[in-house]
Amino acid sequence: MLMNLSQESQTEEELKNKNYNNFFIFWIGQLFSIMGSEIVQFAIVVWLALETQSPIIMSLSMLLAFLPGIIIGPFAGVLVDHWNKKLVLIISDSLQAMATLCLIILFFMDFANIWFVIGLNLFRAIFQAFHSPSFITVVTLMVPKEKLTRINGLIQFSTAIIKMIGPILGAIILSVWSIQNVLWIDIISFLFALIFLLFIKIPVIKNLGGEKKPKLNFILKFKEGFSIINKVSGLWSLLLLAMLTNFLLMPINTLFSLYILIDHAGSNFDLAIVSAAMQFAFVAGALFVSIKKTWKNKVMVFLIGILLVFIGIIIIALAPYQKFWIMIIGGIIGFFGVPILNALMISIVQIIIPPEAMGRVSSILGFLSSIASPLGIILSGPLAELIGISKLFLFSGIIGILTTLITYSFSSLRNLKNFTIKENSIKNEIERNNEQ
Repeated sequence: MLMNLSQESQTEEELKNKNYNNFFIFWIGQLFSIMGSEIVQFAIVVWLALETQSPIIMSLSMLLAFLPGIIIGPFAGVLVDHWNKKLVLIISDSLQAMATLCLIILFFMDFANIWFVIGLNLFRAIFQAFHSPSFITVVTLMVPKEKLTRINGLIQFSTAIIKMIGPILGAIILSVWSIQNVLWIDIISFLFALIFLLFIKIPVIKNLGGEKKPKLNFILKFKEGFSIINKVSGLWSLLLLAMLTNFLLMPINTLFSLYILIDHAGSNFDLAIVSAAMQFAFVAGALFVSIKKTWKNKVMVFLIGILLVFIGIIIIALAPYQKFWIMIIGGIIGFFGVPILNALMISIVQIIIPPEAMGRVSSILGFLSSIASPLGIILSGPLAELIGISKLFLFSGIIGILTTLITYSFSSLRNLKNFTIKENSIKNEIERNNEQ
């Protein structure tokens, strides 16, 4: 009997190690895809900025690319919990590649205009809404819980490296290739990611409460997801602050390319270098979180990170004409804390939420944390036309600092030091709902 238990334990350990090793194969493939997407996205943003020179059009483009994650995201998360994760990844990536191929054909035939580009970017965002919860769930399934924080730090680090290199490569390639040729990079990188994905096995989640597959009830699943979030002490306060922060970050996320290329008469390389500096800070923060083992006060780190972001935005807004090195300093200050915040939040959710509920919960969290962003995007264009991009950045930074300090001073957030959750009650609730 003891021998059987020992053999079973060894088998489980071997399976865990195999899944962990397969994760790195999977992630290498994803890195190829991310690199291709970054280069292509840079080229599209530059093309739109130079073609339109309009804050309103840039805001509309950002809004349409952003909305699918908010509108479709929660539904996608529920569906992902019931679908084969590997198949979802393959289909969503394939459809994004097909959208890019359509864009290549339009450019080749001289039919491309800003509305075609914006529309196909919208379709890419729709398919990405299914990819994101699938990816988070796959990480949860393949990485041991005790290694999640470091792996999420590694993911943030490697992604940030690519986001730092991507704009520079995009600027170099765009200087010698036409945009329709640059778009082929996205297709090629997708094929690399697909090959890596096809050769690994992703664990299948076993249903709780027996072998019978639970019915797909969207209303019930949404209620269940919100109920699970309610069991995480203090999470709603953090989400409220995240919503306000996302709202105030939208002006710089939407209009940064116009700020460099038009307001400061910068080149593609100026835009690429400043963007790369921001990603360098992101890399440094991600490296820090991948090395550090423990975090004593997660909330204080969260708040300090937000303050750094808005201080960086203020520095960028106050930079004199074509003083791009000042913008680089602001970008480095502002973006260092972002991967630390992301890795901590994702790790907390992955540790306390069972994998069979991860899709719906991660989608709801993403929905709630970004629900204010569309309003910020919509207002960015008209406000920039009214008061100017630099003043809009400045006001966003000042309001962001005041909002963070007020939230800390007048909410229960400052008394929150640790996340607490009743893990058994979550599993019991899932089992009970599956029986209904």
